[in-house]
Amino acid sequence: MSPFVDGPATACFTPVQLPGDLQFEDLSTALGLSERMVDAAQHTARGEVVAWGIPFQVNHPVLVRDDAVSLLVDPPLNAGWLVFMHTSDGVQIEDLQMTVEDAGLPGFRGEGRLNEHAANYYVIYEDGSEERIPIRRRRQVGIYQTH
Repeated sequence: MSPFVDGPATACFTPVQLPGDLQFEDLSTALGLSERMVDAAQHTARGEVVAWGIPFQVNHPVLVRDDAVSLLVDPPLNAGWLVFMHTSDGVQIEDLQMTVEDAGLPGFRGEGRLNEHAANYYVIYEDGSEERIPIRRRRQVGIYQTH
């Protein structure tokens, strides 16, 4: 897959290389991923990526399912902002087995399950303090897209 660049990269952000030994090809045998997600992963942007003007370095996927995953960024960062490039294996409308009439029912969240709590990210600082960042579907994380 060739790198994805949607425009010039801002100099206000520096890509952070996350540790990991999982390869994108390994996702094809990962338990619990939909066929759509496995297919999309084979076409995902890799290497030096620019999305919304923000540069990213995408070398290894980090797969999070049922258990917490911890990543140590070394050397430690000194940054005012952390921007994550992430996606989720979302529920498609056809998977919901609902009709158009169901769309008006209370609690209907639609494709991608709007505002459903998906995860918590914790940023832990050198002094031991931490920041909890709730991740909600279609707010902070969306369904994968293929381009």
